[in-house]
Amino acid sequence: MHYVNYIWDFDGTLADSYPHTASAFCDIMAKDGVTVDRDEAEQLLRTSLFLAYERYGLTQEQVDRFLAYEKTEQSQPPIRLYPCALDVLRTLYGRGARHFLATHRDEAAKAYLEKLGAAPYFTDVVTRQSGFPYKPDPACVLYLIKKHGLDPRHTLMVGDRELDVACGRRAGIDGCLLVEADPPADTCAAFCIRDLRELLDL
Repeated sequence: MHYVNYIWDFDGTLADSYPHTASAFCDIMAKDGVTVDRDEAEQLLRTSLFLAYERYGLTQEQVDRFLAYEKTEQSQPPIRLYPCALDVLRTLYGRGARHFLATHRDEAAKAYLEKLGAAPYFTDVVTRQSGFPYKPDPACVLYLIKKHGLDPRHTLMVGDRELDVACGRRAGIDGCLLVEADPPADTCAAFCIRDLRELLDL
């Protein structure tokens, strides 16, 4: 299949952000006298923020403080794009592709795209403030398809979590799952890759 439209997740897909987010989470909990295993926190956050909130019993006040603190970049390491992400975006863009972002992150995602040099390659960005239900609900993707007249047959959802590709699948488009090891046996992804550069050969 020839893809000309790419709908991207941000955290863990384009950006190596989980170490930063896990550090911020641990910092906030430590201020409240709660010791959190950083590796466990990162694994929970990779699956869902809500799992981490539930596991450690965060109140809404703690959630709000965590989300505000996480955006300040006081916790280390800072959020960066994966080494090859910008080259992949640029190369596909040069071939005539259009890029879109569908993320659970708030409007800070747009600021990160600007800061990290990726914003010029994106046609549109959907964030938490856009008001759509969380993935895997397909509403955010269906919105982009309708707004920009995307042909579902030539549109690919790219993410690092099953909920990302499931979101695409429910919207009637193929999904590409970025994995660190073997893909889950029950994935609904049309493709599984370990490196974003593999997208250039699809």
